[in-house]
Order: sequence, then C-alpha cells, then structure tokens
Amino acid sequence: MASRCHLTVPGGTAHVFTRTQLDSLQAIVTDLGAATFPLFLRLGSTPRWRMQPITARNLLAEVEKFRRMLDLRLIPGVSFRDEQGAELGSMFMRADERPLVEADKLSVAPTPEGIRVVLGGFPPPAGFRSRPGLPPVHYECYFSELRTSQEGWVGLRTPDMGGSGAPVALPAIPLPPATQWDYSRVAGRPVVGSVVYVEPPATEVYRDLLHALDTAGNESIRLKQPLEFRRDV
Repeated sequence: MASRCHLTVPGGTAHVFTRTQLDSLQAIVTDLGAATFPLFLRLGSTPRWRMQPITARNLLAEVEKFRRMLDLRLIPGVSFRDEQGAELGSMFMRADERPLVEADKLSVAPTPEGIRVVLGGFPPPAGFRSRPGLPPVHYECYFSELRTSQEGWVGLRTPDMGGSGAPVALPAIPLPPATQWDYSRVAGRPVVGSVVYVEPPATEVYRDLLHALDTAGNESIRLKQPLEFRRDV
C-alpha cells in the first residue's frame, strides 16, 4: 500500500492522502516558483510538523495562490475501466516520471505523448521504435488505449505514431492492485477491460489533497488549535 500522509486538528476532521500525491503536486508547485510557496513545499520533509493557527493561515494563502495556476496544468494519466467502459480508478504521471508498471522487459507510463510502453527483445512488435537513451534491444510505442481481447492485450496507437490504426498485440500487462492506484472505486484486483489515456487539469487530479489542505487549515483557524502533519515512515 502507498505511504500515507495525515492532517489532523484537535476537534476537527482527520484527512489522509498518499505520499505520491503530495510529492507530485509539490513537483508542480516547485516549477511554479519554489520561493513563493515555502510552507507547502516543506510538508513531508519531516515525519511530523505541528503548525500553529497563524502558520496554518499562511499555508492556506499559499494554497489559494497556486491553486489559481493549476487549471493551466494538464496531468497525463490513465483511467482503468471495466469491460463495459465504467471507470474503476485512475493513476497519474509520477513526479520522478517512473513507470506505473515495471516488469521483465516491460514498462508502462503515462506521458504527455500518450501511454508509453517500452518492450525488450527482438524483433520489436509492429509500431515499436528504437531511440537514443533506451537500453539495448528495447523499443517504445505510444498508445491512446490499452485493452484486453480474447487474444490478450492489444494497444491502439496515438495518431502521432502513425500506422494503419490496427490494434498492436502486446504481452500480458501486470497492472498494479487497486490499493496502489491514485483514485479507486473498487478494492483488490478488479477485472480491467481497458486502460485509457486521460489528461485532466491538476485541480481535478489533486482535488482530495487540496480539499484536505483547505479544510484542515480552516479548522485550525476556527478552532484555534494547531494543525499537525504526519507521514508514515
């Protein structure tokens, strides 16, 4: 299970979010101007941080300021859907751009160009290309959708990848369990029928984290109690 962070105020509501969400949002905020948002970027630097109400008020001011900039940021991600097309959950590009799926000679990651799949072995499947920076005998291709079929996994290439538009056969993709997704409507290992590329604005991707910061900060001010941040080690 992903490492968790907690925001609590005595007499208020406890809020929980993943360390991955915090790291990813902090990476975006750093790009917006690290010197402008020192309190928010300090979250997570230590296992515990106890903020007095005046500090919580300043943190809220930082969040409100960078929130206005987030709608301009689109975050590459994937939507997991069942065989009828209903969404089961989603995951988004990591701050360090590490893949969401890593297995022997296979990796899958959302990028601004689409769902990037890297495969090792020769010959490469149709549509896969070599490029500088890839390990020897590894090839990549970008997809708008990965889906299951009677023959196994197939991918639909992005328009920029060209090709005939026919599905590309892929090896089995070991998707992470729902407990590791950024957002999940299910538990365990649900049957996933397709993985679809999405690119929502950052305010939507990080809505739960932004809500937690807003609510906990305002409760600290209203209740005149310290706001405590705690992360699982």
